[in-house]
Amino acid sequence: MPLNLKAPLTSVPYEFNHIHFHWGDGEDNNKGSEHYVNGHFYPLEMHAVHTQSVSNTTDKFLVVAYLFQLSRQKNPVMEKIVDAILDATINGNGTVENFKLINLLYNIPFSYFTYEGSLTTPPYTESVVFLVAATHFPITKHQLEAFQQAASINPGLRNNYRCLQDTNHRKVMHVLLPSYL
Repeated sequence: MPLNLKAPLTSVPYEFNHIHFHWGDGEDNNKGSEHYVNGHFYPLEMHAVHTQSVSNTTDKFLVVAYLFQLSRQKNPVMEKIVDAILDATINGNGTVENFKLINLLYNIPFSYFTYEGSLTTPPYTESVVFLVAATHFPITKHQLEAFQQAASINPGLRNNYRCLQDTNHRKVMHVLLPSYL
């Protein structure tokens, strides 16, 4: 049965909860993302997870997914995270102070794909609206290796992406915006 896809963010207020990442082990730097766009996986995917700020019987989560591709261009916005990854893996402190997602999108025309889906971790509950950025963001091999090195310290982080799933007749919309707010 096709899902009734509504325009995202129109009727349910959400609050930012956290960000987390999915990546591969480095044996194949073309794998690691949970989304497959235009025939490509990406080596790193960031999820900005939002939860409902009011009680509602519809969606429980909004996940904005950002895809990263290898580049020679260093991504200065990601440096705070890259610098903190190994310390967080070793010491369990995963907090990065003063990280602003808006800086990632500064001056970039933003369009996205959206669909209703499930959590990508157990129990895989069908309670998520996904917004997948159509713009791919740069990350250097050195920056990506910080994530992969964390997985060598904590094997539970190795290949922490969900394999590609069937669309189950989900409708995916591509939303084009002339520029970011």
